[in-house]
Amino acid sequence: MFRMIWHQVFSNYGNLNFKPNDRIEKMTIKQNISGKGARVEFSNKYDHESMKVIRARISTDPEMVNASPITLNNQDSFEIPAGQSLWSDFSKIDVPLKSSLYLELEIKNNSNHLATSAHTFSDKIFQTNVADLDMNFVYGITTVALLTETKGITVAFFGDSLTNQGYYTDSATQWLYDHMEGVTAINEGISGNRLLLPGTSDSEWNNSFGQAAVERFSHLVNYRPDVVVVMIGDNDLYQVRATNMDELPTAIKAITALERIKNETIVAGIQPILVTLTPFKGAVSREVEAWSPEKELIREEINRWIRKNEKMIDLDQYVCDRSDPRRLAEYYDSGDHLHFSEEGGTKIGAYMAEQIAELLKIE
Repeated sequence: MFRMIWHQVFSNYGNLNFKPNDRIEKMTIKQNISGKGARVEFSNKYDHESMKVIRARISTDPEMVNASPITLNNQDSFEIPAGQSLWSDFSKIDVPLKSSLYLELEIKNNSNHLATSAHTFSDKIFQTNVADLDMNFVYGITTVALLTETKGITVAFFGDSLTNQGYYTDSATQWLYDHMEGVTAINEGISGNRLLLPGTSDSEWNNSFGQAAVERFSHLVNYRPDVVVVMIGDNDLYQVRATNMDELPTAIKAITALERIKNETIVAGIQPILVTLTPFKGAVSREVEAWSPEKELIREEINRWIRKNEKMIDLDQYVCDRSDPRRLAEYYDSGDHLHFSEEGGTKIGAYMAEQIAELLKIE
């Protein structure tokens, strides 16, 4: 069977004006199983012209010794149509247990402008060589799967920038890899993503905020993870200002959406783990104070509902300032009072992984 060993959800980062032509993307991916072959998923989802794959290769050797070609319809060079994602053919490759994978990709398009991409701030699980952007930037390949007999579970982390930045997710993934056989993990976090609505901001990043989480969740279900860790909803509060107060959800609307996600996972045979919304007092959105007492009451009501679920992680209580629970504790605060620091995120990841293991009763 094929199992995903890495996935980073892509979004529309056209505002970065990334130029893909005349470069070779090199990726390094840490993983936790063994295999006898691989497939990758190419994505051109947010671009309006075809993406020509000139060459793609995969190897277990960082120098790409004996690299296996990645083909589509038995062709070494091929095109991914505008707005589409396609899986490659099977590539024969012997992957020892826990061996890192190395990929090379050369693509181009007519405009030399590519929007379909992703980025994280952590590089503990995957790294790329794109040095002209101040982030761990990836494009072209969004998923890698191995043909394997290794049994285990796949854990998906679903959320917004707290998930996408990679600090806690990479730390949790590494903990799972260190402590559990056969576990794989994937990242479905989109920065700026909201539970109930797509991006409606005047931010230059708005197009990358993605479809509402409650709507895009079905795409994740199609990947068939075994467990989904759901941490989404802060942006529905954080992004609302005086100019768009009509977008501020009631707690009931947010809870209904989270319940829909929960039920969708259960129907699909997937185990949901809900995570409480973390505090953000002191955060600023577009130079305006993002927190308010009204928003805090909504967050607290959502969290009370989450705490009633059998399988949940109370991250709010873990990261809040004990002297003012409406704020992130300084250790976990990146400085913007919303996002996690690298050190804090690393500690959060270990805590989250331990909680996941306990909830699933994995030894």
